[in-house]
Amino acid sequence: MIRLFLAAFLALLAVQVRADEPVAASGVINSVDATARSVNLTHEPIPDIGWPAMTMDLGLSDRADLTGIEAGSGVSFTLEKGPDGIYRIGTIEAADHAPMPEAMEGHSGHH
Repeated sequence: MIRLFLAAFLALLAVQVRADEPVAASGVINSVDATARSVNLTHEPIPDIGWPAMTMDLGLSDRADLTGIEAGSGVSFTLEKGPDGIYRIGTIEAADHAPMPEAMEGHSGHH
């Protein structure tokens, strides 16, 4: 019984450590609000945090640089979970290619 409890505790600890690490993702920018430091984007599935492909608004960390990012841009970005439990874009850059829109069709939501 103690081994089972210890195994469960260690598994939870591993998940917590992993949740604090940046998560890589990609998508297409739909709009940019530089004043509010947020973007609306359609992203591919992000299995590391259990998110399906969807369109959503995401805030930007102070480090995220929007230079060269505009509506229609394919992007690669990292998500970071803040102390408030909310994911924000930590880094973002234009990608060489955009995800296929057909793969995301019909998926929308907001986290």
